Amino acid sequence: MRDYTSYISCLPYRDWGENAYVFLPVFFDKHLLDLGYIIPTVVVYVSLCFATSGIRLFDNVYDLDTDESHSKKCKIPIIFGYVRKLIGYVLVLLCFFISFAIIEIGDISQIARRGVMGITLLYIVLNIAYRIKLKQIAIIDVFVTSVCSVLQILLGGFATGIQLTHWIILMFFLLSLFMAIAKCRDEVVFYEKMVIKTKDNKPCYNAAFLNQAMGLVAIIMMVCYIMYTVSPEVIERFQCSYLYVTSIFVFACILRYLQLIFVDSKQGNPTRVLLKDNYVRACIVGWIGVFSYIIYF
Repeated sequence: MRDYTSYISCLPYRDWGENAYVFLPVFFDKHLLDLGYIIPTVVVYVSLCFATSGIRLFDNVYDLDTDESHSKKCKIPIIFGYVRKLIGYVLVLLCFFISFAIIEIGDISQIARRGVMGITLLYIVLNIAYRIKLKQIAIIDVFVTSVCSVLQILLGGFATGIQLTHWIILMFFLLSLFMAIAKCRDEVVFYEKMVIKTKDNKPCYNAAFLNQAMGLVAIIMMVCYIMYTVSPEVIERFQCSYLYVTSIFVFACILRYLQLIFVDSKQGNPTRVLLKDNYVRACIVGWIGVFSYIIYF
């Protein structure tokens, strides 16, 4: 029984919430309450969860030697010795197989299924390439991570037949880039404190550079969001010219996160740091509430 529970514990299910980007197309297209759009999105979401689980497992197995000295990652079952390395790779392939099987048997149109499979395959290939080589190339690493996040949105769009605007793609590319830089900064700070050398590109960065990069991307992201809310295309689509009001919540959330890491020296996964803060939670709830009211009522 211990072996089976060890295998199950290898699945990084706690990170599945980060795949919720696939629901954004139905939200912005005002189909969040339409089962005809929700069901295909749920199918893609579950498929993506298994794909990301396979990718995380591959990362754990591939970086086995390095992660043994990491104070947090050393507790992962594969690294801690519960699951052998060969079985780890088998679990990776099994996760990918289940991911594509869900797409094949899921309630998705035939045309959409081809697009979803293609994007899923590209998502997996990019992530594996990132783990093997691309994360060793400074700047390229954070851009690849951001592109993978955009692919999640495209999965939701292809599954439901919703055509995404350039504004949505650009906005969430910038958001993903900001979060990728923040995650990279967290790792740099950790390794600098622990004086650990890694196989990836982290020595090519330092905290000062990443601090400035985060500030730059944050400014561009806030300007882009304002441009999005006041663009004629968006105003016509939602039949409302007051969407810019939601900028308050976006700005407050970004500034709060910068305060948490620069002033309070919070460390850890950026998403978890954000969601643990009550101020940020209030901003997210406020944004969802106001935005939903504007476009749905």
